[in-house]
Amino acid sequence: MTTSSVQWQCTKTLPECLLRMLEEEIACDVTFLIGERAQEVKAHKIILMSRSPVFYSMLEGPLAEKGKITITDIDKESFIEFLRFLYTDEFKPNSNTVMAVLYCAKKYCVDHLSKFCSEFLRKNITTENVSIILAAGHRFDDKDIIEACVSLLQGCIGEFMKSTDFLEMSKECLGTVLDLDKADCSEEEIYEGVMRWAGEECRRQEMEVTPADCRTVLGDQMYKIRFATMDSDYFSKHISSSCFLSDEEKVNINKFFPLKNRFLLSKFVSSPKIPKSSSRFPASQSVYRFKDKEHQWIPGKFTDKISFEVSHDTVLRGVQVYGCSERQTTVKYSMCIKDGRGTFLCTRTDSIETDLSFVTYGILLDEPIKLREKERYTIEIDQRPNHQYSMYYGKSGETSVTYSNNKTIHFFSVAYSKHTDVHQGQIPGFILY
Repeated sequence: MTTSSVQWQCTKTLPECLLRMLEEEIACDVTFLIGERAQEVKAHKIILMSRSPVFYSMLEGPLAEKGKITITDIDKESFIEFLRFLYTDEFKPNSNTVMAVLYCAKKYCVDHLSKFCSEFLRKNITTENVSIILAAGHRFDDKDIIEACVSLLQGCIGEFMKSTDFLEMSKECLGTVLDLDKADCSEEEIYEGVMRWAGEECRRQEMEVTPADCRTVLGDQMYKIRFATMDSDYFSKHISSSCFLSDEEKVNINKFFPLKNRFLLSKFVSSPKIPKSSSRFPASQSVYRFKDKEHQWIPGKFTDKISFEVSHDTVLRGVQVYGCSERQTTVKYSMCIKDGRGTFLCTRTDSIETDLSFVTYGILLDEPIKLREKERYTIEIDQRPNHQYSMYYGKSGETSVTYSNNKTIHFFSVAYSKHTDVHQGQIPGFILY
């Protein structure tokens, strides 16, 4: 036991000893033929069976495989990396082999290794490799990988859709892109990107590039294009004039623009995407209409209302409301938003715990509302503290407020709103994108 040939057993840890037996093929009892070239890799059944239930089934019992085992769907380098983990519990991932090692880990049910590979991919997603990693997330049904890809894409989808990687992605991955509820580009740009992808898919399938064939290759993914949130003039000019949509679909979407009746849209998604913060789409901001406040407002039996118009198309994310001015309490709010034709765009009931630390509180809408320039909207709100406490209210109201990039919101008093108008009252602000 003191000869140099056996000293390694005395000086190394168990993982180090096992790795040496693997690398030097000491006492191996199973041989694999790996890859298209059938390269030999030798290992030890006891290690494989103790680490993988799949290997256990393959190597134990009367139905165990005999002789050399052929594995054609992985390369030798990646398979050896996989074996190293089984022998040592250590894994040093690199971008060249991590996908193949993850495939092995999934195939042979080595969950710890799957987690290591998944974490490495999530931490190393870039705009250059996001399409490849997203495809891996779908291939391995790894929701964490998909979620990480989605998080990145929300901030760069506009540029990504112009790339070759986007045009080459699978229809399943395209669906994930279209499912995004946040984006740094307009729905019109998304539609144009989808049509470029559909054109490339037609060529891949050796089909003509026609609107009808583009619809065919898109399948149900085309219903994820949010036509109802587009500019109506753009829709009329670029989509109504083509045969991409059926006549009935075009008529119903054109009807939706003034009526906002979602039943007209059938399978189509109608909720607008939330603009993701970027150089093109700033983060949400609160726009306030009062210069001053007071604290002796007694909630009454009347609904508070205010009308407004915006100078540019924008998105309403929520509304600012006042809190109680006397003490901590719960305030119940019932709110609705209508367009100029009286169509309800949103109704919401909420409760907010207010205290004296803040004057206003934001109520976020369940679904953001796309506001169109120069169209009048009205917000109506009822609010009731748990007890008859007084609330804050605004004074010195402005008829118009200018906010980011010279956008303006104009305010108008509403008939039969007894206490709230342009100059004073409730509904102090709006949360806009």
